[in-house]
Amino acid sequence: MDVPHQLQIFRKRDFGDIIGDSFKILFKNIKPLTLGFLIYVMPIFLLAAGIVALLGGDSMKKLISQDVGSMDDIGSMLTGFGFLYLGLIFCYMMLWTLVYSAMKAYKDKGSQVITFEELQTYFKQNVWKVSMSMIMFFLCLILPLSLVVGVLAMISPMLLGFSMIFIMPAMLYFTINFTFFPYAVVEENLDFVDGIKRSFYLIKENWWATFAIMLVAGIVSSLMSYVFAIPYYIYVFVYALSSTSVENGIESMGYMMAISYMISLLGALYASMYTSTATVLKYYDLVEQKDAVQLSERINALGTKEESFFENEGDF
Repeated sequence: MDVPHQLQIFRKRDFGDIIGDSFKILFKNIKPLTLGFLIYVMPIFLLAAGIVALLGGDSMKKLISQDVGSMDDIGSMLTGFGFLYLGLIFCYMMLWTLVYSAMKAYKDKGSQVITFEELQTYFKQNVWKVSMSMIMFFLCLILPLSLVVGVLAMISPMLLGFSMIFIMPAMLYFTINFTFFPYAVVEENLDFVDGIKRSFYLIKENWWATFAIMLVAGIVSSLMSYVFAIPYYIYVFVYALSSTSVENGIESMGYMMAISYMISLLGALYASMYTSTATVLKYYDLVEQKDAVQLSERINALGTKEESFFENEGDF
C-alpha cells in the first residue's frame, strides 16, 4: 500500500509539516503506543505515587489543612515528592524510548501502522541505550548546573538571583543542543562522545528552529494535558462551594484531591508523547538536511584535485 509522502518519516519538513504530521503519525499508531504506555510507563508512575502516599500522605493532608505539626512532617512530605519527581524522570525516559521505538519501527516498516509486538521488540532493543544516554545528559548538564546553583545559594541568595540571569539561558542553550543525543546514539550506533558531537552538529545553524518546534509542541501537549486536569479542578471547585466554609472544604479534600492531581500528572505524561513525536521528526528532518547537503557536496567534489574526498570523513 502506498503511503502519502507527508506521512513518511525520513524526509525534510518545514515547521508546519512537523507540527501537523506529528499528530497524524501519532494517531495512526496510537493503539500500540497507548498499550506500551500502560505497560512500561504507568507502573513506574504508580510506584512513585504509592511511595508519595506512604511517606508523605499524612503530612500532605496536614499541609492542606494548615496544620503541619513539625519539621518531620515537612521532611516526610518533601521526601515523598522527591521520590515522585525521581519517578517522573524515569517515566519520561521510558516514554521517550517508547515513542522513538515506535517511530523507528514505523520508519523501518515503510511508514505502515505498527503492531504492539513490533513496538515491543524495538523498545527492548533501544531502552538501555536511550536510558543511558539520558543519564549521561543528566550527568553532563543538569548535575553540574545543580551543583553551581547550590554553591551560589550557600554563598549568597542575592548572588544566586543575579547569576540565574546567565545560568538559565546557558541551560536552555545546552539542553537544546543535547536534544538529539539519545537518538544519534541509537539510530547511528555511536558512542556517547560521538553522539554528543553529532547532536551539536545537527543543531548547528538550526538552534532556533529546533527550539521553536519544542516550544510549540510543548504548548500543544500542555493544552492537551488540561483535559486530564479537569477532574482536579472540578473537585476543588465543588468542594469549595458545597462546604460550610472554605476552610472546612479544603480540609476535607484529603486524598481525593491528591488522586485527581496524580491523574493530571499522568495525563501530562501521556500528552507529552506528542512532543516526543515532534522531536523525533525534527531529528530525521535535520539528518536529511545535513546529510543530503553533505553528500551533494562530496559528489560535486569527486574528480577535483583540490582536496581529498576522505579528508574530513571523521568530522560531523
